[in-house]
Amino acid sequence: MSVLPHISLIGEHAEFLLSRGEPCLALQIAGAGLQSDPQNPELHHLAAIAAARSGKPDLAEAHYRAALQSDPHCSGALVNLGILLADSERICEAETCYRTALEISPEIPEIHANLADLLASKRKFEEAESHYRNALDLGGGKISLSNLGVMLADQGREEEAESCFRKALSIDPHYQLARLNLSFLLLSRERYGEGWLLHEARHHPGLPGNGTFFPKTSAPRWQGEEVSGKSILVWGEQGYGDEIQFCRYVAELARAGAKVTYATKPGLEGLMKTLEGVHRVIVQGSEIGECDCWIHAMSLPLFFEAIPQRIPYLSADPEKTGAWQLQGNLKVGITWQGNPNHRNDRDRSLPSLAILSPLFDIPGIRFFSIQAGKREEMQGVESLGEPIRDFSDTASILANLDLLISVDTANAHLAGALGVPCWLLLPAFRPDWRWLRNREDSPWYPGSMRIFRQEGGWESLVRRLKSELKRLV
Repeated sequence: MSVLPHISLIGEHAEFLLSRGEPCLALQIAGAGLQSDPQNPELHHLAAIAAARSGKPDLAEAHYRAALQSDPHCSGALVNLGILLADSERICEAETCYRTALEISPEIPEIHANLADLLASKRKFEEAESHYRNALDLGGGKISLSNLGVMLADQGREEEAESCFRKALSIDPHYQLARLNLSFLLLSRERYGEGWLLHEARHHPGLPGNGTFFPKTSAPRWQGEEVSGKSILVWGEQGYGDEIQFCRYVAELARAGAKVTYATKPGLEGLMKTLEGVHRVIVQGSEIGECDCWIHAMSLPLFFEAIPQRIPYLSADPEKTGAWQLQGNLKVGITWQGNPNHRNDRDRSLPSLAILSPLFDIPGIRFFSIQAGKREEMQGVESLGEPIRDFSDTASILANLDLLISVDTANAHLAGALGVPCWLLLPAFRPDWRWLRNREDSPWYPGSMRIFRQEGGWESLVRRLKSELKRLV
């Protein structure tokens, strides 16, 4: 196919603009070229990339398909279309794109790597591993190594996973995703020294889904120096459960002589006012005031040798606790679903309250729904009537219970922090690093947390729960 000289220059101009981070302008330039040569596959491909980077996925797909209509053997357009479709959860269509691209260009490592990522997400681990290793044999580097490591860790092949992460870091010691993935593996194996250091990679702005925020203050970040007589701002981060778990370190700072201000998310401020050792609680985004230094809450373990195990370190409001007073022989709360936006929600949350229904006919137990925002009803489970407005309310409810049965949610952390007995239900696939491996207890919540790990389906775990509950009654 002959290409007009000015069309070739237009393509080069569009590529230059994309390299400069100006996708909207690149889209205009490629579009202008397509007016002169509407079937040009290269311009359609460039327009598709520009549209995708401009947040216009439908337009991007149209241009990718136009490029492929003109040149069905354009493996680059097939791969990029596959990425676009995968991002839109159109997994089967994406897989077809990658497989077709591999038939055309089996020597390109990135195609093997993309197909491997997709197959791993579908838990087709054996075929995914084959494509990861093909990618590596063809020259694929740190990204394939890190992603292979994640998949191996998900299968319990932890030594192989660690080797992959370390090989990725030998290629690029500053590859933050590999550092973070290795930190999760090490922390789950109680190798805290190196694990906490590597966990600092979570702050890197280039990480996908980075939810770390920094306080607007000119004060320096605390580096572990003497804090006696100083004011320090502790910045809560990530999810509600993370905050509840790591705010315990405030008491350690206070015992070292610091005056601690804790910055938290809306909904937690009432609860955090009960935090042991805290001087002041503010909501993130409000005026910080003067402080000598600051630190992220999840960075505090770097400076303390052992996990603080003084339980409880949060408390319920006595007035609210009285208002939520519950009667009954054995009072058991139920939380069956967590944050639907969590990457592993489909595994760690129960499909429905009905999964737990075999428990509800045990005589002598009153079951209560402790599920914020959920109104799923089932015979044998009582609604508390009044809406749960914040975590201070939840704490007061938990303080009235004899036991909480919960999936991996903030409620489980809150029960642990209050010293309320909690039976934690963990999925077989990708349990969170903080619950360690093959343990039925938690060093974070000693004496009150008992872990029930899924081995088959949820049904077999519920049978174990029923047997244990009957013993309590």
